[in-house]
Amino acid sequence: MKIIAHTWNVKGNLKEVKSETEFQGELELVPMPNGNSLLLLPVSFLVAKNEFNRRVGIPEIKPLDRFDKELRCKGELTKKETFRVLKMKAGEKMSFVRYGWGREWINWIEKI
Repeated sequence: MKIIAHTWNVKGNLKEVKSETEFQGELELVPMPNGNSLLLLPVSFLVAKNEFNRRVGIPEIKPLDRFDKELRCKGELTKKETFRVLKMKAGEKMSFVRYGWGREWINWIEKI
């Protein structure tokens, strides 16, 4: 399912935020078997990366493999958030908040 998203990728350790990147653009919502879902960059991004890997001689990355998730994942939704997105109609927006390091990051997604 295609969505337009404005998300924050935040990484760090126990003491501080190491990196904080903002992403705006089109993502794919990929439901997982446990009910959660991933917000991933389009498959065309993985195909382009695999073409480069073939030329250089590096093994290809399998779809939804650990390396693929590290490469394309821009966020993860809980079961409750996933069901809210699946019930949304085209053009509706939903926001969700992530907390950490004494701060909050407000993300939003819009169903296409």
